[in-house]
Amino acid sequence: MVSKKTLVAMMVATVVSVGVAIPYIGQAAQKSGGAPPEGGPDKMIQEMAQEFGLNQDEVAKYMHQRIDPREMMHAATLTKISGKSLTEVLSMKTLANTWEDVEKTLGVTKDQVKAFMEEARTTKLAAKLSLSKDSVAELLKNGYHPQDIGIAAVLAKDTQKSVAEVLSMKAINNDWRDVAKTLGVDENTFKQDIDKLHEGMPGPKGPRPGQPGPGQSGPCQSGPEMMEMPDGGPGAPPEF
Repeated sequence: MVSKKTLVAMMVATVVSVGVAIPYIGQAAQKSGGAPPEGGPDKMIQEMAQEFGLNQDEVAKYMHQRIDPREMMHAATLTKISGKSLTEVLSMKTLANTWEDVEKTLGVTKDQVKAFMEEARTTKLAAKLSLSKDSVAELLKNGYHPQDIGIAAVLAKDTQKSVAEVLSMKAINNDWRDVAKTLGVDENTFKQDIDKLHEGMPGPKGPRPGQPGPGQSGPCQSGPEMMEMPDGGPGAPPEF
């Protein structure tokens, strides 16, 4: 049986290599030196089971059998979409085929996978920012980067403005610190709020400098695109 230390290391390696946007993995990666978050691997397994509506004992069994968390992500995603059991989906993946082959066998399309991942991202972001799913979905659809939406939500809360109003203040020739200053938000308060925003979230910390929003001079760094995992299977955005 794989040790708890090894299991955590595998999960941390996964978020570093592919940017998987699942909170329990993100928490492990954010800890200095790769130390396990509070609750350890058992907590991670519990949250993964809850995330995908899987049996916790079943998830733990496969994790302890050294199945790569990236493979578990593929299987869990296809389990959720297809309605098959985790065991059935995992048994379909062999060394002789790819996850794309498994998707075809299950009748799962790339559009279904993309829609599922975008829905999951929207749900997580809305919950994290205490915003409605519809408002977050609309902002993502309009090309705003999730991190920019998060920072705008923080500043909106501090200044009683709408997220859309704050986003409109971000242009190609300023950064989020400039926007905060214009809104009269103290620099230390802004830093503390941003640090809190990124707790448990994979991806770089701090505002991204000089990124314009939709309709401004230049494209957003990334909108709702998905980052593909090996074998063309389901992926996740590189930042929350």
